[in-house]
Amino acid sequence: MKSLRIDFAMNRGHEMIVDAENGIRRNELDEIELNMLQAHSIPRLLPMEWIELDGCVSFRYKTAGKRLLTHRFHLQPLTPEEYYRLLLAIVETLDDCKHYMLRPEGCLLQEHCLFVGESVDDVGIAYLPLNDPNPEKGGKAGELLALAVRWTAYVREPVGIDHQRILRELEGGESWSGLRQTLQVMAAHTEQSGRHVRTGASDGWGVGRPKMKGSYESLHGSADVAATDEDWPSGTPKPYFGNGGWPPGEETPHADEEKNEREASSGSKRTVAVALAALAIAFIWRFVYGSAPDRTGLLFSGLLTAATLGLLAAVWRKNEASQGERSWRSAA
Repeated sequence: MKSLRIDFAMNRGHEMIVDAENGIRRNELDEIELNMLQAHSIPRLLPMEWIELDGCVSFRYKTAGKRLLTHRFHLQPLTPEEYYRLLLAIVETLDDCKHYMLRPEGCLLQEHCLFVGESVDDVGIAYLPLNDPNPEKGGKAGELLALAVRWTAYVREPVGIDHQRILRELEGGESWSGLRQTLQVMAAHTEQSGRHVRTGASDGWGVGRPKMKGSYESLHGSADVAATDEDWPSGTPKPYFGNGGWPPGEETPHADEEKNEREASSGSKRTVAVALAALAIAFIWRFVYGSAPDRTGLLFSGLLTAATLGLLAAVWRKNEASQGERSWRSAA
C-alpha cells in the first residue's frame, strides 16, 4: 500500500482529501472499481470524486453530516451495544464489497479517517480504488483487530468475555460472513441486556417504577414534590418519610454517627476494590502475557486489563450510587 497523505478542506462543504506522497498515477487505479464508485451510491462508503492534475490523481470524499470517529469517542463513550454495532457496521461494509465488485482491501480503516453519523452504525468509510499488487500483511482483519482492541478503552462498561471470540476470529483471517453473524448475535444480546436494565423494576420512587393510575406521581409529575393533605388524591396512600417517621429536612437522632459509619464503610470497600484490581492486573501481565510474550498475548493482556479497569469503574460507580441513595433516604 502506498504511503498516503490525508488532509481536510472546506471547498464545497467538508471534504477529506487523500493522495500519496509520490503521487497516484491513473494507471495505478482499478478502472472497474473507479467506475462503480462513480456510478453508484454505495451504503456506508463516503461519496467520492477524483481530480487528475499533472498526471497525479487525488481523491475527495464528502463528509457532510458526519464527524471523525475519534472526535465522537472524546465527546461520548460507547456502551457495549454501541461497540458491537460499530464493529458490525464495519464488517458488513467489508463483506458487502463483493456485491459492488469492490475489494475489502480498498477500504481505509485508519482511525483518523473513519467517520460516523448520529448513530455509531452510520459509519462513513473512504474507499481507495488502488490496484495495489502488494497488499499489507494481515490485511483488513489485522487492521480491524487492532481497532477492536483499542476501542475497548472507550467503552464505559465491560464488553464481556465473549469479546475474545471476536478477536480470535479476526486473528484467524478474513471470514467476514462468519464474523458478521457473530457480531449480529452479540449486538442483539447486549441490546436485550441493556433494555432489561433500563426497564427493570426498582424499589422506592426510582427509575423503572411503573406509574400506577391514581398515584401522586402520575397525577402531579414528580414524586419529589411535597404534597399537602388537600393535594394528595383521596384513597391513595401517602408516602412514608423513612428515618423513623421524621419529616424531610430533619435529622434523626445519632445521624452524625450513622453518617460517619457509612462513609467509613464506603471508603473501605473502595480501597479493597482498588487493591483487588491492582492484584488482578499484576496477575494478568505476570502469568498471561509472561507465559506468551507475543502479539496475541499482548492483545489479550491489554483486553483483560481494560476489562478489569472497566469492572473497577462499575463497582466504584455502584458504590457511589448506593451511598448517595442511602444519604437521600436518610434525608428524606
